[in-house]
Amino acid sequence: MSTELQGAITVLVKRIEQKAQELIESKRMVNSLCREAGIDPMYLDSDLADTGVSGLPSLKADQFYRKSPITAAREYLELRGTAVPLEEILDGLTRGGFDFEHQGWSEELRLKNLGISLGKNTSIFHRLPNKTWGLAKKYNIKEKKASNKDNGKTLAADAADIAEDSTDAEQAKTANAE
Repeated sequence: MSTELQGAITVLVKRIEQKAQELIESKRMVNSLCREAGIDPMYLDSDLADTGVSGLPSLKADQFYRKSPITAAREYLELRGTAVPLEEILDGLTRGGFDFEHQGWSEELRLKNLGISLGKNTSIFHRLPNKTWGLAKKYNIKEKKASNKDNGKTLAADAADIAEDSTDAEQAKTANAE
């Protein structure tokens, strides 16, 4: 087969896989909205299962069992290799046996709790403008250091100042004692 035909086939297969992935993600979103509305999901789990589409990880039934939500979400995103909507991360954790009851997360609040957990861990997770979540290391995101509002110093500089002040105070005590 010619190189040109192989290239065309490769491009078309990638497009098909992308469209299949978009379809699965849309079905998951519909199911998520159904759950929010208090009605039964419209699509069966079999409609959302890994169908061999590249990019959708195949998960073991106990892959995330007894892991923290942060560890499980990080591992899922590493497997996925790309930023995905929060609903997909929740679905992946569910398929991987994540123990929501052990975390004390009710079914109604799972999505919200997962979003809060990811949002609190900005050194690991990054929310993109298109409302998907990815791994901060992939985007070279460094955790922002908190700054002192009064003079703009960083916490590290403040800590150094405090250490210096305490050293000065100790020296003053020693001088007064002599």
